[in-house]
Amino acid sequence: MKSSKTENLTFDKEFLSEMFQYPIESYLHIRNIYVVMLKIPTNIELSTSELNNIYGVDENAEICWRIQDSSLSLIHENKDIGIIESRKPIYVAMWLEGEENLVIRTFNGYMYIVDYKTGLILEEVKQNGRLW
Repeated sequence: MKSSKTENLTFDKEFLSEMFQYPIESYLHIRNIYVVMLKIPTNIELSTSELNNIYGVDENAEICWRIQDSSLSLIHENKDIGIIESRKPIYVAMWLEGEENLVIRTFNGYMYIVDYKTGLILEEVKQNGRLW
């Protein structure tokens, strides 16, 4: 149930975007949670602020979770400074399968089923090849 301070609010992209540093790529309303995916700029150095870019917002306009860190790490050779870096991927797509199965996808095609109530990764979806 919405509190009196939020009962007249409209949870749209504009309202939700005021809560975050980066623009909203997309959002889904699942029962009493708004699942928000942020659009992370590609021309910046990635830090922990940009990774795990999916959040849950409750009907009281409170951020109640940030998506669990995936076990996936990408190995990237930075030839400019001569080191190998390990990076976590950014999520680029999300959709609902059925009534409650939140599916998210990384830029390199890995997919996960996520608990929309907690942000915990429930399962990695096995892929046969790339999505592109």
